[in-house]
Amino acid sequence: ATSAKPETLYTILKNESMYKFYCDDTAITQTKENHFPVNILGGILIKREDEIRLSNSIKKIKSKYILETLPIKYNLKDVQQKYKEFKKLDEFEKLKSNYNDFRKEIINEMNNYDVKIIISCVENFQQKPKNQGELKRDLSSYLFANTLMRLGLIIKENNSDYTQVILDWPEGNDPKPFDKEYFYAYNKGTSSSGQPFFSGALKNLNFDQTLYYARCHHSNLLQLSDIIIGSTRDWASCLIQNRDYSIGKELTELFMHKFHGYPNNILGQGINVSSNSPKFKQKLSEILKKYGV
Repeated sequence: ATSAKPETLYTILKNESMYKFYCDDTAITQTKENHFPVNILGGILIKREDEIRLSNSIKKIKSKYILETLPIKYNLKDVQQKYKEFKKLDEFEKLKSNYNDFRKEIINEMNNYDVKIIISCVENFQQKPKNQGELKRDLSSYLFANTLMRLGLIIKENNSDYTQVILDWPEGNDPKPFDKEYFYAYNKGTSSSGQPFFSGALKNLNFDQTLYYARCHHSNLLQLSDIIIGSTRDWASCLIQNRDYSIGKELTELFMHKFHGYPNNILGQGINVSSNSPKFKQKLSEILKKYGV
């Protein structure tokens, strides 16, 4: 009799429930029309098998407009320099002329998959502090810890065998706030300030011990997260300012049903607002009620 072939890592993991969370951040700046300067962090949670299929689908959509290897972001100008480096500014102009349709096509494709959107928000009451770097680190720590708290609860409910968290490489080349919060969340089940996670320590929920970073222009799913977070930011800004339309508003309305907690508990599950931001939270509540959610 022949002996059974030893299981490879691939065959083991193929039969397990694996999730990945792709995370990015952005901010709503204060203007005369918008009195809520808000920092936002969050992204998309997706099963590993869906991640592969969705990434391939994004490549196919890209190839209809540009080379599939070129990067995208919510604001196309954020990657213009990359197109210049690659000597592909003609591709940039081609995509730019069709970018609204392109982004809608990407979102409509995402909607075919079991994706959950989770974001955290906090008002930035010091838009021009003396130490902007220190404030940025504090806000990043708070938002990431808050997002991990919610993510832990979702993973606990779904009995994942393995979960990875992937962040876009931090602005200013400073990963320390995220490393610190992940260490506490993984090992102790608390934020670095000591706030306990209702889910318990992430290590007991089969999270990867390591927090991963990637360059957005090398990852289709981080690029998608950027579109999601950027759209959500502009959706909120548009409605706070009582404007009728923005492309971010249109895109967010396309994927609103993907927020965790939809339809009854988006605020508090899919969109998590700091208790230190009651006015912004109330404004979001009023906005969501207009959608019947």
